[in-house]
Amino acid sequence: HTALANGLPAYADGFICTDTQAYAGQWLTCLDVESELVWQANQQGNFRGPLPLHEIGLPFSNAFL
Repeated sequence: HTALANGLPAYADGFICTDTQAYAGQWLTCLDVESELVWQANQQGNFRGPLPLHEIGLPFSNAFL
């Protein structure tokens, strides 16, 4: 897998990357694969979600720019 430095999950047909670099100060990401809802939390105590994956995430083609 490839960690995403921008803190946002990435998706492609049949693949979802939720390694959003919590260990490096970004977001810890949780995904409900049935509903495709995303929750995130960071070390500063901020939370976001539930948000639809396709609203918060990036297509793989844009995730590594």
